[in-house]
Amino acid sequence: IGTDREAADLGNLGDGIQIEDSIGTVVGSVALALGNAISNNGGNGVVVKDVSASLLPYGASIIGNEIQSNGQAGVLVQGGRNNLIGGPEINAGNFIAGNGDGVVLASSLISTTSGNLVEGNTILSNLVDGVRVEYGLANTINGNETSSNGQAGIRLFRVDATAGEDCDRCQQTGRYNTTNIVTRNLVEKNGDNPLNGGIVLEFSSGQMIGGDPNEGLGNEVFGNLGSGIVVLGGQGADVSRLNTIRGNFLGGTADGSTTSANFGDGIRVQAAITNLITENSVTASEGSGIAIENALATSLIRGNVVKTNTVTGSEVGIRVTGGSRHQIGTTLASEGNAVYGNRSDGIVVERSSGLGPAVSVVVRNNQIGIDTNNLAEGNGGYGLRITDSVGTMVDYANVIRNNDAGGVLIEGGSDTTVGTTQTSRYEFRYYRTLDLAIPFRGNTVSGNEGDGVTIQN
Repeated sequence: IGTDREAADLGNLGDGIQIEDSIGTVVGSVALALGNAISNNGGNGVVVKDVSASLLPYGASIIGNEIQSNGQAGVLVQGGRNNLIGGPEINAGNFIAGNGDGVVLASSLISTTSGNLVEGNTILSNLVDGVRVEYGLANTINGNETSSNGQAGIRLFRVDATAGEDCDRCQQTGRYNTTNIVTRNLVEKNGDNPLNGGIVLEFSSGQMIGGDPNEGLGNEVFGNLGSGIVVLGGQGADVSRLNTIRGNFLGGTADGSTTSANFGDGIRVQAAITNLITENSVTASEGSGIAIENALATSLIRGNVVKTNTVTGSEVGIRVTGGSRHQIGTTLASEGNAVYGNRSDGIVVERSSGLGPAVSVVVRNNQIGIDTNNLAEGNGGYGLRITDSVGTMVDYANVIRNNDAGGVLIEGGSDTTVGTTQTSRYEFRYYRTLDLAIPFRGNTVSGNEGDGVTIQN
């Protein structure tokens, strides 16, 4: 369709295939050589418009095709629900390359697209995004390879699963009834700047990137020309909140067989509020391992391993710039972060040129300069640097050792606390701030190359 057996350019001016209001259509096959070649069309390769499953498992199934060099999307699902692109069967995945976008799930004038499954596809070298979900809900993007796409490997744009939902279960699990789920994808060599890259959540809320690491649900995100994972928010309708980034591998594969730096930050949260970053492995970023940049309030960073970032640069393990009430670690020992072997400082809390000082940032129960086997592996600068910030609390059970420049550096700012005898303090858990009675535990700051704690203007 749009080509012949000799792969000639015989494209149609419009779409290659369009399916509209028709249930049970199958395009392609899992049998070898029985899929379609859909190429060189001026519009989309395949369009599925307002198709919804009724008595059948899927409304339309797009399986085992080669979809290349179409002017718009390789596959566009517009409205409707429960359609299949690829699938778990052998040879069900499509090869989608060289299009404007790879796969787009978007709403139509009639309906919000929902419940679609994009699985097992190879999505390469598309001009814009590999996979993009616009205003769609409860879709699953699972087990795809998205590589060398011009902007994002996977992008969620203006999707909000939290509207009208404020349940305790949802907030504790990070999964709402209409959450889009992005799991088990291999995402590499995408993007063109620090706000593009591997996986991008843009003005989106209540989304799940990854999942339980014990179930192997994380994405492998490495070698991207932008950042690995980006959460990008704004004001008013552009807010990004209540997203969960869990169990992903940034900078390499899960088995460690491949290591390749993301050229921006490993994980970057910018101008967003109340997001959870947990149980990720973040390594080999050219920027910071985890960067919270001008995020207004309450990011929770817990249980991550952040190591050997900025292999050629001068950035840090975890950086918080501006905003208020962000929390790095909790009073639960399992929720501290291990931050070690980074080229510069382990953790930095600093002023933002746009929003002013970071306010009331909490640092608890982290191992800084010690690896996950409790062996010495210091950071190249200070373990913890606090610059021009207000009310930073380093107040519970941090272990800061083996760092090249020193343990803790406090530069300017005010009301910084290192250690405390207080037993009542707030704790950010499951997207809610609690006032808890917590036994006193001081910090251990020892064995650093410079001073333990330095205070200077």
